[in-house]
Amino acid sequence: MVSFFVGKAFTLVEEVETMTIHWSQLLQRRSQTYVLCKYNYEGTNFPVYAQKDMGIPTLLTISAAKVQYGMTKDQFFFVHHDTNQRPFQERFETSAAASIGKEVNSFLHNVVHLPDFSWIVGNYLQNLE
Repeated sequence: MVSFFVGKAFTLVEEVETMTIHWSQLLQRRSQTYVLCKYNYEGTNFPVYAQKDMGIPTLLTISAAKVQYGMTKDQFFFVHHDTNQRPFQERFETSAAASIGKEVNSFLHNVVHLPDFSWIVGNYLQNLE
């Protein structure tokens, strides 16, 4: 159902904050710098974490090759990055993202027809496939 977003274009509203995420992958310490951005799709603002060294697109077309999604504390978000990286969803939890995406849950329920988020299980970011 989240595949609904594949091919959809989101417009950059603003860059909110820059943060560095740290995690372990295959017994190696990893880190990556992301910019939390506010993107708009059909009148709804979505939090999107964009990998800084990939650039911040003014028009982000959702692609399974470069975008994953996650949810922390009932906050849905996208991550635009190298999808070979495997940070946990919880690494992206910020109060700024929560304030951006206040209306996302309503959008997902009313437009995409997702009844709830209980089906999103696990710690890793999820693929859009």
